Amino acid sequence: MILDDVSLEMTQTDIYKLSFQNSRYKLLPDLAGLIKNKNTIMLFNVDVLDQYLDQFDKIKIQGLSDEQYNEFRKSGIRHDKKKDIITILSFNKNYFNDLSGSINKPMRNIVKRYSSRFQIEVKSHPNSLEEFNDFIERWKVLRKDRHHMLVAGYDKHFMKEYFQKYHDKLFGSFFYNKGVLIGFSILERVQENLFNLLFRKVDTNYNSFSQYVDFESFKRLLSVTSESSIIINLEGDMGDSRLRFYKSHSFNVPQKHLDTYTISIIK
Repeated sequence: MILDDVSLEMTQTDIYKLSFQNSRYKLLPDLAGLIKNKNTIMLFNVDVLDQYLDQFDKIKIQGLSDEQYNEFRKSGIRHDKKKDIITILSFNKNYFNDLSGSINKPMRNIVKRYSSRFQIEVKSHPNSLEEFNDFIERWKVLRKDRHHMLVAGYDKHFMKEYFQKYHDKLFGSFFYNKGVLIGFSILERVQENLFNLLFRKVDTNYNSFSQYVDFESFKRLLSVTSESSIIINLEGDMGDSRLRFYKSHSFNVPQKHLDTYTISIIK
């Protein structure tokens, strides 16, 4: 797999769809979507819209490509749309062992700082589910003024229900400093060297720690593929310019951007 061949549809796996579920949502057949409550439904497949159109007051369709959205417009159904830009990065395996040059200096300094000044230990699993949930609650307190909507319930549910179930396709990296969980990431293997970054949260008291977690998490994937590169889908920016900047400027590597649309049906 090379970067140019990656498509939006390719990354929308069953596990990707399960990462949007919390303990209260009900899955639709064939993972076509999620019933959030008696009034609200979120769909991943626009083809099933007709059978739910009259059943729910609030309907969202997530993850449409340009082609799918243009086809949907022909229906004439009134709607609002929100555009996300997905960033996909391609890392040559040598990148992780050679951060030389002025352009790589910011990342080089971050890696050096956390490798030399902190007692960071990376594990493939958290010590316990309770410890993981406690970290999520701490993260919510740290980020309550930064995010308009905290979706920490997705992380908790996924860890409880799916992390072990799909262990052959999932790669977890859980970062500890002096025995305390301070960050984690979970990636899904889509194809031999293509991965979805499903979750990543860090203790923001640690400056630039997100970059370090990403770097080390991606580096750990080198051992599981024989390809000369690894390709990471960082998912969408949710319309947040700062998040988009982070995803497109943190690493000096080739990248690809894909447009995706979330539709809200106007009743």
